[in-house]
Amino acid sequence: MLIASPENIPIMWPRVMALVVAAALGAVAWADGELKCIQKPMFWLSGQQTRIVIETPDDCGEFELTYPEALELFDRWPHKAGDTTQRFYFRAREPLAAGEIGFKAGGY
Repeated sequence: MLIASPENIPIMWPRVMALVVAAALGAVAWADGELKCIQKPMFWLSGQQTRIVIETPDDCGEFELTYPEALELFDRWPHKAGDTTQRFYFRAREPLAAGEIGFKAGGY
């Protein structure tokens, strides 16, 4: 399972908290059979749309996601057998102080 969990959230502007997609998303070691985040936002402002792209082994299957209620998964690239990239489109519904996004499929 790949998890993003921000520890310190900077205040970017008064009254606006940003959710930092933790370095854990981008710092996942890449080796055969592992997940790799190839695109992620540094932070989310309330209402901002963003995309997360995960590179996967071709036998990974479709991800099950967990994410905070304050985020909305409004679209995802349709998964097909053999795909090695999965894309997820999120929008922050409200300012967030912290949160986690989990990606899980099969043995990954």
